[in-house]
Amino acid sequence: MKNFTDKEEEYIEAKEAYYNGNPIMSDDEFDILEAELLEKGSSVIEMVGFKIKGSKAIHPTPMKSLDKIQFQHDYIPLKEWIKWLNQANDKVVVEFTPKFDGNSVNLIYKLGKFVQAITRGDGKEGQDITNKIKYIVPDTIDTKEKELEIRGEVVIKKEIFERKYKLDKTGRIYKNPRNWVAGMLNRDQLDMDIIIDLTFMAFDVKPYKYDLNNLYDWGFISFKYITYSVEESKKEDIFIELFKNFTNYRKFSAYQLDGFVAKFDTSMRTPDMEKDHHPKWAMAIKFPPKIGTTIIEDIEWSVGTTGALIPVAVLSPVDLDGSMVKRVILYNYQWILDNGCGIGAEIQIVKSGDIIPKVLKILKQGRKIQPMSIYEGIKVVRDGVNLKLSDPSKLPQYEIRRLHAGIVISGIKNVGPALTERIYNAGFKTLSDVLVNMNEENLIKSGYFKKGRELELLMENVKKVTEISLSNLIRSFKFEGAGNHISIEVAKYLSGVDYDFSGLEKSVVALFTTENSKERLLVEQTEEFLNKNNIKIKRPMKKTNETKVNGVVEFTGSPKDHGFPLKADFEQLLNDHGYVHGILNADCSCLVTDDYNSSSSKMKKAVKLGVKILTYSDFVEKYIK
Repeated sequence: MKNFTDKEEEYIEAKEAYYNGNPIMSDDEFDILEAELLEKGSSVIEMVGFKIKGSKAIHPTPMKSLDKIQFQHDYIPLKEWIKWLNQANDKVVVEFTPKFDGNSVNLIYKLGKFVQAITRGDGKEGQDITNKIKYIVPDTIDTKEKELEIRGEVVIKKEIFERKYKLDKTGRIYKNPRNWVAGMLNRDQLDMDIIIDLTFMAFDVKPYKYDLNNLYDWGFISFKYITYSVEESKKEDIFIELFKNFTNYRKFSAYQLDGFVAKFDTSMRTPDMEKDHHPKWAMAIKFPPKIGTTIIEDIEWSVGTTGALIPVAVLSPVDLDGSMVKRVILYNYQWILDNGCGIGAEIQIVKSGDIIPKVLKILKQGRKIQPMSIYEGIKVVRDGVNLKLSDPSKLPQYEIRRLHAGIVISGIKNVGPALTERIYNAGFKTLSDVLVNMNEENLIKSGYFKKGRELELLMENVKKVTEISLSNLIRSFKFEGAGNHISIEVAKYLSGVDYDFSGLEKSVVALFTTENSKERLLVEQTEEFLNKNNIKIKRPMKKTNETKVNGVVEFTGSPKDHGFPLKADFEQLLNDHGYVHGILNADCSCLVTDDYNSSSSKMKKAVKLGVKILTYSDFVEKYIK
């Protein structure tokens, strides 16, 4: 497994949190982090999918991405297009459909009955969202196929999004419908009023002997395709005509599009036409990024997670595909100097991935920018290409950002940056405060909250957190340089478990290996405080060779009917008898369930892996008593 740098880990974590509907950094911070990684050639920018949180499920067959080519304003990708077409003979039919920009979901039907909906996730494993999607897809379809997969995109009409959801109740503004839908699908609960505003747009059936005509017959919403032979599709004028037609359709489409898709007919959809990452029989043709010309009216500065000052250009508003852009990141102080991108500069901006505006070209240089020496009363120093605060912790917004990161890492759900700021202003400035001391009464007394459902949901989500891993506790403090990898190894070190500091930043590791360092004391004191207040800090455990079934046990279902009020009670029993609670993989020797007839994804996975399955009662009877 590849070891990522701290900045790469931070990027992956921020991206996952964003698409789970609970961002841990501002758009400005994310943009500047992405720009830094692009400059360094980091591969994480191109990563497809991500590990999901919540109720997980395994796709019956991998849900792959699509290979892509892209039109540019001055470039037609004809060479790449013909290379793809050359995989088939000239008589094969090519089907063309719009590429709806939504959230990919896999529907599972057995003997014509809908049984499960799974998000793409990392392609192998996604989130089970059956209870949300079942209301917007057919319950039964006319097929006797033992198991059938229908892939599609969950989308929302642009008009409904703009009118009802672009600005949510917490004050968060969603940039586009796709991101909003992602946030909704990852929520634990979703109101029926929201669910019925979603649309499942089907695009594929597996087995591949079925096609879009079958989808229509079964009652799915899809899109009638345009077809050409491979021979016709190779003609430049037809390729350009297709691009123009889909570009024109994009203007009138009720849903957001980011290109169109070409697929060989079902005769070509064979095992030898599949790659690990994508099927060779399909190709996505992306629209060119949007370009607009504007003037920089002002430059503002925001503070990043490390204290670096991030320059943000305030623009003369410019329309990019229906979205009015007023701000754009200028990367860093040195970049502004090198490119003459000061106030008054005329620039071209482009929407990268149809989402984030970026500077494409400087058409006319602006006034030279002078470095500041003080920012909100704090000394500013030069740090490589950046200007940086000498002590960013003195800024309230910096502490609010750290608190929000801690809230997300601890597992408190549905608390965005705006809500975190209100919590901070109400007097709860640390994660410990939030978990232990915060309640409805003192939040109302602060004047930042009112009695109502929002407050009830907040406290319900806080009370759900009864356990935090030691590595996540370390990460929650956002110590500079202490990313996920370092936090995991430091947690092992502090727990007396075998650790590996090789390849890690020595100065960061030293913060925790030095006796009585302020960072180590803060972690230890917080752990003690939370443990005393019934928030368990779960430390890494040594693997033991003395336990039966190798001591590695995973759970599914509720142990309540087997005499254990909570899973934590059963886990304590395991720990007392030398067993280890681990993940369900080939090294796991037993899955403990509440019902042998359960159809949970873990049960299915255990059967596939050949892992022993026992009920809670039978496990205790066989191995504890």
